[in-house]
Amino acid sequence: MKLYINLETYVDTFEEEEIDLVAVRTERKALLTEMARLEDNMGRYLKELGYDA
Repeated sequence: MKLYINLETYVDTFEEEEIDLVAVRTERKALLTEMARLEDNMGRYLKELGYDA
């Protein structure tokens, strides 16, 4: 009789990845700025089309 054991069930093989929080925060700020610009543009386009946004 052969037994197959899933090693990952019994041994933690997960390796933590280091996250650069400063880089994440910088990217988030840039994305928020870009999103605000796009929202502004969309509001102007909708106003031109007769929608009050």
